[in-house]
This record gives sequence, C-alpha cells and structure tokens, in this order.
Amino acid sequence: MGCSSNDNSTGPPAPKPVRVQVTTTATAPSLASVNDVLWNTVPATAIDISTLNAPKPNPGKAAVVSDSVYLQAIAHNDSLYLRVRWNDPTHDILHNHYEVSQVPVGAQPVNFTYFGEFLKEDHLIVLFGGLAGGGWDAWHWRSLTTAYGLLAEDQTFVGGALVPDTNKPNVLPARENPRLLNSQQPTYVHKDGPLFTDTVMYWTDRVSSTSFVNDSRWQKNQIVPGWLIDTSVVNMSPTERLSRWDIRAASAHSAEGGGYTVVMCRPMFTGYNDDVNLAVLDSAQVKIGVMDNQDDISVSNSQRGFSDSFWLIF
Repeated sequence: MGCSSNDNSTGPPAPKPVRVQVTTTATAPSLASVNDVLWNTVPATAIDISTLNAPKPNPGKAAVVSDSVYLQAIAHNDSLYLRVRWNDPTHDILHNHYEVSQVPVGAQPVNFTYFGEFLKEDHLIVLFGGLAGGGWDAWHWRSLTTAYGLLAEDQTFVGGALVPDTNKPNVLPARENPRLLNSQQPTYVHKDGPLFTDTVMYWTDRVSSTSFVNDSRWQKNQIVPGWLIDTSVVNMSPTERLSRWDIRAASAHSAEGGGYTVVMCRPMFTGYNDDVNLAVLDSAQVKIGVMDNQDDISVSNSQRGFSDSFWLIF
C-alpha cells in the first residue's frame, strides 16, 4: 500500500515526565550542613521551572521562560531527605521590618516607620500528590520564617491556598514583632538596643521597645526586624510540633556560589491524614517551585514559578 497524503498527526509526542530516583543509603545525611559528603554519591536531576507555571493557573503570559532547580533524594530508614539547589543571587530576609525615621532629640523619643507589605522572603515549595481528601501535601521552606528555626512548614495546598497542617497555635519558629497600638513602633527591640545591627533577631533576645525610646545611639534608617526567631521549636517533641512542624531543614545561601542549597527531611509515614503516606508508594507525583521575594503562590511571573509534574521513584 502506498503512503497516504493525509497527515493526521498532531505534532511530536509530548515529552515523558521526568523521573527522579530516590537513593537508599545505609546512613543518613547530616543536617548540620547542606554539603554532607553523602550527597556526592547521589545523582542530581535538573527540574525545569517556568515563570508561566503556578499551582493556580495564571493565564495571559506572553512567553515561557524556564530555568532549573537541581534535586537529589535519599531514603534512610523511615525518612525522606530532599536536597534542592537553585540560583538566586539575593538572600531576601527583610520580611516586614521597622526603620528609624527620627532619632531621639531632647524629650522627643525615637520614631519608626513600619514596612509590612512589599518586602517578602524567598520560598521553596515541594508538592506531593495523593492526599486522600484531595489537594497536595506541601513542604514549604522560607528564607527567614522557617530557615532560621531549622524547619520547613508542612501544609496542604488546596483550593488555590496553602493551609497549615495540624498544629498548636503558639508553637511557631517565627513570631511577628507587632506594632504597638495605633503607632509605627515595634513592640520589641533587641536587648542590645541601638547596638544591634543584624537583620535577624531571636525571641530570647527581645526586650520591650520602651527600654530604649530615648537612647541617643539610634541612627536614621536603622532596622529593627519585624519577625522574631524561636529556635526552641525544632527541639520540641513530635507531640508538640505535630504535623505542621514535622519537617526538619538546613539551608545555605551564597551569591558567589550560585544561590540556595536547602535540605529537608520528613518521615515517610507520619500518621497524619494531612500528609501523604510515602512509605507505601513506589512512586509519587511531585511539583516543585521557588518564589523570589514574594508571598503569593498563585502568581506566576518573573519572580519564578513551578515545574510541571514529575515522578519520585522509590
């Protein structure tokens, strides 16, 4: 039979989904460093992320711009370890803060301006499909409000929003430094007052801002952080941390070295209904995304985006 001139093809077949093999190891990678030598034995897979992609579709973009994150995966005993690297030259951690707008003069106390909207932080989100009630099981690391507490937040992505997993309300690795009533003043400052010049402040170092209102050492535009890091949460028992804080994490940033490296670890079976039971699976559907200095997971734009679905193979 001769060749037909009728071409009913619809173009080349769609590419097969990426498959990432989980490496089983006899020992666990240390969370004391993101560069434990064990990771040198595990292949890294490039996962394309696109500024066109977001978990909630955001139509109308003119073009797809892709870059990559690099993923490694280890299973040891009952836990899954993920190591993710991606390029980001800026370490964005000024997620809400106060700046000195007027230094003390005579009886006039120090005044501040509060910045709470446009300054965000960087995010890494890994989504696992397969929750019994629908939605995605989310491992959510943030450059300030989880990273400095050595944790990532366990959430559910459903209905276009990230919802915290089972938790106790007052167990938080980062607590907001609220404004005093009807003012731009922070509730807390560092115990060293104007001598503190860092951008990360810890819960145990806080004192009332009234302690330093007339201190002449304040400098114009000096920063007081808008979040207080509580490092006690990572050392709490599982019954205190519950499902929301059952992901341990380590991270590092180097502008010269290419950006972020983040390691996250969670038991494959946690016993919580809001977590996918990875222990009974031979593969899991996964999406991965990064956000650069923003907070809205539904936005897909030049501030990065999400991958298509790929498969983690156990």
